[in-house]
Amino acid sequence: MEKESKEDWARSKFEIESIEKCDPPTGMEGGNWYQYVVGQQGSQITGYKSGTLKAVTQHVNEFIDGLNDRSAKGYSPYAHNTRGRK
Repeated sequence: MEKESKEDWARSKFEIESIEKCDPPTGMEGGNWYQYVVGQQGSQITGYKSGTLKAVTQHVNEFIDGLNDRSAKGYSPYAHNTRGRK
């Protein structure tokens, strides 16, 4: 099995796998909820957002832009950013 380098990881981008209309998450009210899934090399992140399909898609694109930016700089996209905290 080949070991991945930091450069290989950085070149692999998070992408939208799906955005689907869904029922509100437990404890939430209102309509127009969407479940989205973004993925990278078999890893997936699932989230929920209310709004129009256009607004949710914009939110997800901004979210993955941030993940990809952090990943390209060598930071784990899964790590909590604690820089600047004392």
